Amino acid sequence: MKKILGITVLSVSLLLGSLNGYSQFVSIVGNKFVVNGNASCPIYFNGSNNPWESWNDFGGTYNVATWNQDMINLKNNGINTARIWFSCNGLGQPTISTSGVTSTPSVAFWQNCDSLFASAKRNGIYIMATMMSFDHTKNANANSSNWQQMLNSATNVDTYVANYIVPFVNRYKTNPCLWSIDICNEIEWIYENGAGGGDGSNWTGASYPILQRFVAKCAAGIHNNPRTDGTTVLATVGSAGLKWNGAKEIQETSIGPGTSSANSTGNKWSDANLMAQNGSVANGILDFYSPHYYGWMEQYYSSPFENTPAAFGISEKPCVVGEMPAQSPIAPDITGYPTTTMTLTTAFNNLKANGWQGHQPWTANITSNLTQEVGDLATFGSFALAFYNANRTLVIPSCSACTTVAPTVTTPVTYCKNTTASALTATGTGLLWYTASSGGTGSTTAPTPSTSFVGATTYYVSQTISGCEGARASIVLTVNALPTISAGSDVTICKGTATTLTATGGTSYKWSNSVSTASNGVTPTATTTYSVTGTNTSSCSATSSVIVTVNAIPNAPTVTTPVTYYQNTTAIPLTATGTLLKWYTSNSGGTSSSIAPTPITTTVGSTDYFVSQTQNLCESPKAQITVVVNSQQKVLLKAGWNYIGCPISGSTAVSSALSSIWTNVEVIKNLDVFYSTANPVALNTLTNVQWGQGYFVKVSTACYLDWIVR
Repeated sequence: MKKILGITVLSVSLLLGSLNGYSQFVSIVGNKFVVNGNASCPIYFNGSNNPWESWNDFGGTYNVATWNQDMINLKNNGINTARIWFSCNGLGQPTISTSGVTSTPSVAFWQNCDSLFASAKRNGIYIMATMMSFDHTKNANANSSNWQQMLNSATNVDTYVANYIVPFVNRYKTNPCLWSIDICNEIEWIYENGAGGGDGSNWTGASYPILQRFVAKCAAGIHNNPRTDGTTVLATVGSAGLKWNGAKEIQETSIGPGTSSANSTGNKWSDANLMAQNGSVANGILDFYSPHYYGWMEQYYSSPFENTPAAFGISEKPCVVGEMPAQSPIAPDITGYPTTTMTLTTAFNNLKANGWQGHQPWTANITSNLTQEVGDLATFGSFALAFYNANRTLVIPSCSACTTVAPTVTTPVTYCKNTTASALTATGTGLLWYTASSGGTGSTTAPTPSTSFVGATTYYVSQTISGCEGARASIVLTVNALPTISAGSDVTICKGTATTLTATGGTSYKWSNSVSTASNGVTPTATTTYSVTGTNTSSCSATSSVIVTVNAIPNAPTVTTPVTYYQNTTAIPLTATGTLLKWYTSNSGGTSSSIAPTPITTTVGSTDYFVSQTQNLCESPKAQITVVVNSQQKVLLKAGWNYIGCPISGSTAVSSALSSIWTNVEVIKNLDVFYSTANPVALNTLTNVQWGQGYFVKVSTACYLDWIVR
């Protein structure tokens, strides 16, 4: 897009205090500009641009008489608003440090502003205050880097808002002359002629997220300082063109406007873009759009004089043409580009018919080439007066002040996270719902809150009676956290045993499956899932579950050990068939051992041992093993052959088993093997005697066999 001297001014203002005997504040009801909050009193801005009389007037060379005459001239031409620059290029007030910190404006600045607003009030002129321009960051300016540093730092922007925007709003918000703040004139040129690849005359470090953050923080500062009735001074940005302010574009053709289509550049100043750069702050958005339009743009885009705001995709807010020529707005001022000349009468009437709510031709007394291109008050004053005469009640509406009150809120406002919320409700007439305490566009549909987060959200609702919207009532929605309930770890038990279930994370609990208390013993006969619902101090609940797995009790193991010994014979460890055997010395209690015991045979008598097996962590009943130790018997052998049975458990070397008679032994054998003391050892096939086997033994002389292994 093309700049007009790098300067643009939007003035939309109407003060009827002197014309009708009372002051009328401008606000927005139902997407329309109205006075006194009365929906039946819409206002149209038949305006002008009066940016300065001398560069950086305020706090500088401000001339009381000249500015007072300007207000008189506007009034005499039926104009109800003026867009005025209070800082032209950052070389006047407010000042800024080299680190980008903005000062509070000087006393002279405030004195000059007081004079202007007094004159505006006398003449019924509303002021749109343009607070800065893209000129502030132009590289040619002596302190442009200071303003660039201000924009580049969120902290510096906050200081700019606190020291300049907020004091300005608070000083004049009770005076209906200040109806809106134009945050920055044609702010897009900061990027487009710098980092955007333009002529390099502006800040190369600029980006749209940085500029969007600045606009959002300024808008929030404006809206955070409402009037006593809850309304606020309105916030806008004088966009350099519809290329950056329209969600849609309409390309001009040789035969007229083309079809509306999506704008690839998009609306840089949409609610979503501004909130994305300012922490989703809902009141850091614009109240209305005020794009600029000049004839040279016709080669790229069709004009607002031929199309509605909806065609440009910006009908969600009120729209005015913030700056335009003071002569035919689509005259063929671009060589070789054929356009049809349009009179200002047609242009003004078309804007009104197309749903635009104001227009502001340029009126500054500056260089002749700009005056020739866009005109001045002398050029369009008669057209403005004619428009006023044809639309008197719209340009200067006369309405009583509204006396409505806020509606009564009837909505439950406390929920647990992720529960289903009901639509908000209130008792009143013509309810409008908002997400901010001031500004924004109200919805006739009550919102249904989201409960996907934990915390508080404030909604607002107003009522409209006889066309008058009252103050907004607040509804604080609180979403409480769910408790983190745990039923504990899954449990495995053996059939017939009990386990205790314990839940944590809440203040009270309710169990399923007949478990009624927070800690309760259960003895399930089969694997069971138990659920518990826990509630916290906010009466929010959550559920957890635990699985109790029930394993069967195995049978007692099978004992396989021989259990009879002779006194002082060698015993072997007890044995049994089973899984994970446990050995005991008593039938109940006691400490188990995984090592099988070896019976002691030194004492004649019987001893009981016990063994269990474990399967799936469950222990079986115990099997009993009774070990009997008999007294030692001596067997009388006669000289010659004798038949004997081996009473020694296991397998025992033949010489050890017969150690008591070994000197008398000549031969020992059975049907399979034999041993002869006369043979070399290698020739003998009998090496060991086995328990329970019978053997023939030949001794040289009578003797006693005691079967003691030596």
